[in-house]
Amino acid sequence: MSAPARFCICTVPSIVANEEKVRFCDVCGERENPIAFAMAQALAGPLAELRDRLRALEARVESQPTPRLVDTTEVARMLGKRREWVYRRKVELGGVPLGSGPRPRWGFNPDLVMARLSAREDAAEIGARVPVEPRQLPGSAPLLPVKDSAA
Repeated sequence: MSAPARFCICTVPSIVANEEKVRFCDVCGERENPIAFAMAQALAGPLAELRDRLRALEARVESQPTPRLVDTTEVARMLGKRREWVYRRKVELGGVPLGSGPRPRWGFNPDLVMARLSAREDAAEIGARVPVEPRQLPGSAPLLPVKDSAA
């Protein structure tokens, strides 16, 4: 009695690509497993659909203009702030690192910076509208004397 054929994952791409039953794997030479063939047949349609959707998405992305990126100096000039202020808020402003070193340059899409800053200011205005009650200290405790620094 011969040993049953093992599942050979190598057959799945061959079947999907050729859309025909393969008796032996082109890669490893293993005998085809009927279960692997059935799985490949079941996946062939959805995989082809995903491939087509991916190609359509790639075409759509390639047809859109690439946003212009500006550096921190330009963002600081645009907002009337210092570069250090921009660096401290680089992620909040939608910055992207342009490199992989320990201190990469950062690029910013000016439209995104303005949108993020506008949303931040709107949130700050909402927070500013909430009245804050002055905190009352319990009782009237005497204050400690403060030494005069001139003495």
